[in-house]
Amino acid sequence: MFRLPVFNLGEFENSKGALRENYCKKLDKFCREIGFLLIENHGVPTKIIESQWSAVKQFFSQEISEKMKVSVPYPGYPYGWIGPNQEALAASKGEKTPPDLKESFNGGPLQTPTKKIKDERAYEFCYQPTIWPEIADFKESWTNYYLEMEKLAARIMSAFAEALNLETNFFDKYLKCPISALRALNYPETTHVPEYGQQRAGAHTDYGSLTILLPQPDTSGLQLKLNGKWIDGLAAYVAGENKEDLTAIARRLRAGQIHINYGSGGADAPFGGYKQSGNGREKAEWGFEEFLEVKAIMGG
Repeated sequence: MFRLPVFNLGEFENSKGALRENYCKKLDKFCREIGFLLIENHGVPTKIIESQWSAVKQFFSQEISEKMKVSVPYPGYPYGWIGPNQEALAASKGEKTPPDLKESFNGGPLQTPTKKIKDERAYEFCYQPTIWPEIADFKESWTNYYLEMEKLAARIMSAFAEALNLETNFFDKYLKCPISALRALNYPETTHVPEYGQQRAGAHTDYGSLTILLPQPDTSGLQLKLNGKWIDGLAAYVAGENKEDLTAIARRLRAGQIHINYGSGGADAPFGGYKQSGNGREKAEWGFEEFLEVKAIMGG
């Protein structure tokens, strides 16, 4: 039975001996067989996450005329605002579809290497300057979050190295001035009937060594295609001080497993349920239909 993996990064980093070896074996298996996992106990400060949500919400709530001020100057420019109907992610898999019904703000690497990389065209593309909006504290919030993601990515890549039986610092030299990007996506309310085959974000595979996703609380939409089947509403995370309010929010989320303030469940905590989620589980007495309705809330 399929079980989408949850990897406790903090516990892994503090483990030793046989326990650490077991974590490495599991991580290797997760990545080889699924290629997607949920990271818990990641240690990114809640304050920085909330500040970033606030900043991007303020940006996307602006009038189009304001967002146009930081629009990409020409098609193909990597950083700035890209409005709706300008990208079609399915093209990355060679599929021709109508453009996606989303908008995005995109920021490039925070550091530029002093020595150019061998591919000059890649250098000129990847290290173009980010076009910043004139919103108070936006750049600061964005940069602080980006720095945290760089640190988290380095920690995850270190774990990957161990899982591959490499030295923990094997990838470090490749991460000094990484070719990376931070994207904030927004899916505006639609006012017309979509074209045939048009989606919010078309089916795609990401390129690069690692993609870190942060889904917005109280939303759903992320799907994974495994063994020819789409899996919806994988998990969610909510943070704050009032556990009663957080639990109430968690109960409304369309996800099979919800973590509150890094809370984790036991080995028997169900995962992958709630209506359209799930794919059957390791509990033989719980079949596919039951798991469509099951939800677990951890840390409430």
